[in-house]
Amino acid sequence: MYTLDHLRWKYEDNPLKSNAVAVAESAGKIVGCTHGLFMNVKIGKKLQLAQQGMDLAVDEGFRGRGIHPKITDLKRKIMRVRI
Repeated sequence: MYTLDHLRWKYEDNPLKSNAVAVAESAGKIVGCTHGLFMNVKIGKKLQLAQQGMDLAVDEGFRGRGIHPKITDLKRKIMRVRI
């Protein structure tokens, strides 16, 4: 699983300085995460803000507990605020 330092490095140091990251934590340990990066995509003559999904993971010991849909919903809410 990822460390918080790794996630900060990967998702805060990008050209738009924007991202969508949702993390599930249990007892100080990251047990689930989903993330995506925002980017400008040129469609015809227009630049359009888009989001590319990157990683999604749930720790083996925490699977089957509904973590995936919860963090995915949280990421969608974060994206709506950022766009």
